[in-house]
Amino acid sequence: MMYFCHYTFEASKHPKFLDKAIAMLMQAEGKVFLDENDVEILGRKVSMEVTTSCPERSDAYVSYGNPANGHTCISVYAKRSDDNSVGRAQFKPIKDFVTYDLDKQDFVHVEPKNIEE
Repeated sequence: MMYFCHYTFEASKHPKFLDKAIAMLMQAEGKVFLDENDVEILGRKVSMEVTTSCPERSDAYVSYGNPANGHTCISVYAKRSDDNSVGRAQFKPIKDFVTYDLDKQDFVHVEPKNIEE
């Protein structure tokens, strides 16, 4: 199942060392990921960036949530004690590809074109 990044958020104030990790999430907006594995890879890359760029005493971290509705969210937190993330990207599963058929006066399923072209 493909996933579409339909929403990103960057807090106006956050530690500078999180800039690159948050920028990675911002680049995902409006993009389609081939499957959940690709979304997980992005989450791991963001997490690795946070880990490598954090000062020694920082407890910044990345959470990867997959609620029951099939949506996925990758969030960056500046501190473990914070309830609010400083960056996040939300993904929805793509359920179908459709087009409107004027003859049938209805939406009809279409096969997506080869995305590797």
